[in-house]
Amino acid sequence: MKDKKKLFLLTIMCFYSITDCFQPYKKPSKPSQSASSATASAAVDVKALKEKESAEQRVSEGTLDDNALETEADNEVTKITEKFQKAANSSLTNPKMLPPSDTKTLSESKNKPNLGTSIDSLLGLYGFPMELQCIVLDYLDSFECVQTLTNYDYDNNMKDYPVDSLCRSHDGSLISGSGGSGAGKIKIWDLDTGTYVQATDRHCGPVTSLRLLDDGTLISASNDSTIRVQGKNRSSVLIYSERTSGFHALCLLSNEILVSGGGSGRIKIRNLNTGQIIQEMIPPTIWDIHAICSLCRLGIRKFASSSHDKELKIWQYNPNSNSYECIKTITDSTPALSLCLLANNRLASGSVDGKITIRDLDTYKLIQILEGHTGCVSALCSLPYNKLASGSHDGTIKIWDLNSAQCIQTINAHKDRVTALLLLSDEKFASASWDKTIKIFGHELNQIDKKTKGNSK
Repeated sequence: MKDKKKLFLLTIMCFYSITDCFQPYKKPSKPSQSASSATASAAVDVKALKEKESAEQRVSEGTLDDNALETEADNEVTKITEKFQKAANSSLTNPKMLPPSDTKTLSESKNKPNLGTSIDSLLGLYGFPMELQCIVLDYLDSFECVQTLTNYDYDNNMKDYPVDSLCRSHDGSLISGSGGSGAGKIKIWDLDTGTYVQATDRHCGPVTSLRLLDDGTLISASNDSTIRVQGKNRSSVLIYSERTSGFHALCLLSNEILVSGGGSGRIKIRNLNTGQIIQEMIPPTIWDIHAICSLCRLGIRKFASSSHDKELKIWQYNPNSNSYECIKTITDSTPALSLCLLANNRLASGSVDGKITIRDLDTYKLIQILEGHTGCVSALCSLPYNKLASGSHDGTIKIWDLNSAQCIQTINAHKDRVTALLLLSDEKFASASWDKTIKIFGHELNQIDKKTKGNSK
């Protein structure tokens, strides 16, 4: 109920103050003509203040019960949401809605990049008061679970299975790879209905990594020591296998070049058109200590790898030798289980000790160390506005502000380890876990009125 009370007070405080923001932009009146507008503004401020004081008093005295509070909060949020939508629709057909080009936007005021998202456009381009912009953005900094998918199986008495990997298809559906006793299954989920529409048994072991080509071809890797490549434009299923302890990671450098790494510590680069191995990097000894944990694309001909031997390596193509060469080796105190490319040419790595390190890829210098997880950091996901999401074996997901290097939210997302994080849009991401669920987290404006209901655990 605490969040509902906060939401109710927030809507009461800002409802009256934003009413005039949706009117066509007008130049400020001359000083001699400003008396009436000042009086009107003062009247609005007094009305909003009275509403705020009344709401605070009712909450503190306990005269506003939970049901009434939820109903009033829903009604106020619905009104505000409708006004936001009306403003956005009106601005598309009425150029006069736009403020002058020198209007100070939220992105400029907080040194945040304008990513062209609906939220940034709505707040920055349509002339909302700076105070309201800051309130709304602070509210949107927090994510909540808006959907939970249970990885059950229709054909096996509705039994649940762990989820090891995630990938998004071009039509907006979600693809997952199963582990545990249900290892080998790949499912396609309809996020509108929350159910899977297709399931195939592609492997005999946990599906550790999924990648999708531009033509819709799906590539899956598994601990059964195979990689399967299958698509509508391919006449047959390509299967790559080797006698190792399985493939742990995949990395697409392009639609033609695939990098894979596994338990043997070998990194193989394949041409997907011919199926041939272009190059193979072999560790000093073939032992689990060199097993590849994660691979991350840094460019068309550049990638990073991390392994159990605590080494983080940067690989780049050398045209003179016509091969990929290790241009930098960084040795950490613990192995990095996850890698993620960030904006401004930075690389994040999540380690076994629960720490996240941020490095500059131009100088390879350590920029930041993020601490907070009590378990291994097994998944990372770059978010808009210089944010980072991290998933851990402790079952939590943390949202980090990379401007301040601070954790701004901790989500008790899962009952078991988090295995994967996937960005779905500027305002949503998905997580997978060994607790046999996939969860969708969001903070869209059209989801605000749903946050006080449904799944929020």
